[in-house]
Amino acid sequence: MMSLNVRLVTAAVCCALLGQVVVHAAQGRKQDKEENLAARIEGEQNPGKKARLQLRLAKVNLKDADDAYHSRNFDQGQKLLQQYLDQISASWATLQAVDNGVRKHLRAFKNLEIALREDDRFLEDMSRRVPYPEREFLKAIAKESGEVHNQVLDAIFPSGPPPKTRGTRFPPPSSSTPGSYNPSKPPTKN
Repeated sequence: MMSLNVRLVTAAVCCALLGQVVVHAAQGRKQDKEENLAARIEGEQNPGKKARLQLRLAKVNLKDADDAYHSRNFDQGQKLLQQYLDQISASWATLQAVDNGVRKHLRAFKNLEIALREDDRFLEDMSRRVPYPEREFLKAIAKESGEVHNQVLDAIFPSGPPPKTRGTRFPPPSSSTPGSYNPSKPPTKN
């Protein structure tokens, strides 16, 4: 019979080996997820769905960059942050290329705006956790992301007069036509 100590050591060794397999499998799954998303982006024809997939890939890159900075791998973190910015820019370019984009793909525009707002906060928090020399690159990425965010907001909420439409659903009453009001002349009853 095996003693209790031998059984415990054997169980500990088995758990350690199994843990290593799980860690390596998880890293492989992460790479598969990035490759899977990239393949789905390439094959997607709907611009709204394509922009959402690009946004998901950007989120994966941002999370991986945070993990790289946390493990003090700053070169890898910078590379992943640049990939994040490239995906955000690609998502925005995809939505810009669509005619009547805001009308047709409002949900994709809103998702992009919400994600950029969250990412701005995340990048700000991340810049507080990294060493000072690394903050400049992080702030540059945050600035460029903020510029894209402002462009998205301008597209969703345009300033200036509303665009002219072909026809109006309810024409203005005849008494409200420009130049019809004369304060010196009392209104007439018809």
